[in-house]
Amino acid sequence: MQAGVERRISANWFIGAGVDIQQAKDYTPSHGLIYLRYSGAGWAGDLAMPPQALTPYADFK
Repeated sequence: MQAGVERRISANWFIGAGVDIQQAKDYTPSHGLIYLRYSGAGWAGDLAMPPQALTPYADFK
């Protein structure tokens, strides 16, 4: 099983955490991490809610 979460703390900085759980007989290579990420492009605003559906540009029959 693998899972991760990320949270924006400013326009350019994000903090996140992840976990990777594996199990086998006599060996359990599980991992966890916490990270801080910087985005040079930044974030211009929130996503539109509710999300808008994509407009089809071709019709394959």
